[in-house]
Amino acid sequence: MPYFGSKPASTILSGANIADDSITSAKVVDGVIVAADLAANSVDSSELVDGSIDTSHIGALQVTTAKIAADAIDGTKLADDAVDSEHYTDGSIDNAHLAANSVDSDQYVDGSIDLAHMSSESVDEDNLYISNAGSNDQFLQKQSGNSGGLTWATPSGGGATGGGTPTEQIFLETETTIDQTYTISSGYNASTAGPVTIASGVTVTIPSGSVWVII
Repeated sequence: MPYFGSKPASTILSGANIADDSITSAKVVDGVIVAADLAANSVDSSELVDGSIDTSHIGALQVTTAKIAADAIDGTKLADDAVDSEHYTDGSIDNAHLAANSVDSDQYVDGSIDLAHMSSESVDEDNLYISNAGSNDQFLQKQSGNSGGLTWATPSGGGATGGGTPTEQIFLETETTIDQTYTISSGYNASTAGPVTIASGVTVTIPSGSVWVII
């Protein structure tokens, strides 16, 4: 075959025969560049197709807080029961974060309920620690030896009644048997309509200077 000019060389071209920056993408066959052809740290974000990095391309433990945008983690990204007390900042749980009826006696510190935390008229008979079940016309008496230190007791002297109206106090009724230990108040005298029986084991204490008269 005739040639004009020099005859082509019969040897294969090497890197020395190729000018710097002379090979463009048009000269490279599609799909022939592999990882071994890439220099270290040569691929940055401008070479990556948007959305092309998925979980299979991310190494384990490679996502740190610096890689997470502010407010990017919502409830859908948290596993159930994953947030415990070590994840709360101090003072971050307020009324808005508490479900209705979620705080019971287990959450109260002993002795933390004082008058400021109690609503008016919130303490009734059921809330008092009383040693027995009371009945009408009894009064609440201090009894340190009984459970709770309180006992429903029957007055030793009945209330004044008679005359047809509550204000007409003519009769004073007293029991015929004293069945609870009783101490007359210091500086006071007492009277009881007799006869009267003092039950076994019961005592009546009369302070010095006081008098108990059985009529």
